[in-house]
Amino acid sequence: MRLLRFVGHPTARRPRDRLRLPRHSHVSTFRRLPRDWPALWNALLRGASRVALEQLSLRLLEYEGACARSAAIHADLRAVERFFDDEASMLAKAITATGYVGYPVPQRDRDALLLRYRDGQSPRITYPV
Repeated sequence: MRLLRFVGHPTARRPRDRLRLPRHSHVSTFRRLPRDWPALWNALLRGASRVALEQLSLRLLEYEGACARSAAIHADLRAVERFFDDEASMLAKAITATGYVGYPVPQRDRDALLLRYRDGQSPRITYPV
């Protein structure tokens, strides 16, 4: 979210929106982002593509504030890259290999899914949705 503040405009949350969210949830919304970004970020979060990260990196180069904080920006970009490499893409591979149905994967199913994937058990496992 810190990175998106440079390229988009954060919108203020309304008090009534808080009532609809589960406790301890954090939701941030931005306006004035490129139209194709929701699909790109969806692909990044699903572990399918890192194009969103590339596009964000290129856009950040256009902003003096981001360039002035290059060390912090670089650290945040690396954190997103590590998330993609270590978490999102691994989970995407496990979903594909095991045949898990549904997204997002609930935490109660995630660990078992990753263990089955790593152990190479049952190439096709169907989970209830």
